[in-house]
Amino acid sequence: MVCSTAKGRWCGLFVLWALAAPVLAADCAAPTPSAQLDQVQSRWQEFNAQGQRLVKESGWLHGTTLALAGDCTAWQWQAQWSYASGTRHYDGVSSVGAAVQTRSQIQRNQLQLTGWLPMTSTWALGTRLGWTQLDRDIASAGPAQGYPEQFRYADVAVGARYAVAGPDGTQWTVQAWLGGGPAGTLHLQLPRMDAAKLRLGSSKKAQLGLTWEQPVSVLQGLSWHAGAQLQYERMRAGPSQALTRNGLLVGAAAQPQTRQTSAGLDVGLLYRF
Repeated sequence: MVCSTAKGRWCGLFVLWALAAPVLAADCAAPTPSAQLDQVQSRWQEFNAQGQRLVKESGWLHGTTLALAGDCTAWQWQAQWSYASGTRHYDGVSSVGAAVQTRSQIQRNQLQLTGWLPMTSTWALGTRLGWTQLDRDIASAGPAQGYPEQFRYADVAVGARYAVAGPDGTQWTVQAWLGGGPAGTLHLQLPRMDAAKLRLGSSKKAQLGLTWEQPVSVLQGLSWHAGAQLQYERMRAGPSQALTRNGLLVGAAAQPQTRQTSAGLDVGLLYRF
């Protein structure tokens, strides 16, 4: 299911519930909902086959994360939806090799379903399935015309979690993930060209996160929550795809090797029913 830009938040809530419904029917405790605000420093780079950088983008994305989490008899689960949007500064080259500086408008939806298997009171092993929908709209700059892109891809990861609680109820949690995914798709609308659907390359991803939780004394079940995450993702170049104008062949295009790095912060209140 693809969430539209205009209805992304409501669509995300629906899909989040659809992901969580199967595990709610199992022998599990009532799920815990949570919400938080996110701030992400995002960086995007593209490279040609010789390793030379073609494009560099950087900027802040602002968003929201909604999650449902629960404990079952022998394992734990979490279903999470995140939305982020913002503007990145674009520094690259045009199709004729001229330097271009402009901006890219970014909108990103992500869905994740995570399962944890506790090994001890502090350690757990996990698996995670993810889906990313990334819309990137590059603005025009002088004679260089902008165009929209829509990336769609999935990934799977394995991870480990270490959590320790203090005597006052404070809890610190560290998570580490390694994974990747198969080739996704890129819907491309170049100026004066027919719409094209390109194949992306496979991806690899690494993520490290730290969270802190402190109970709020005024209401039982309510806690402050804060976290920090670092993520690196590398996507291989995709194969060339024919480009047409009014159905006639005029050229070819391919998504180059792409690297994404992000450093994020999130804050919020967590209430356990």
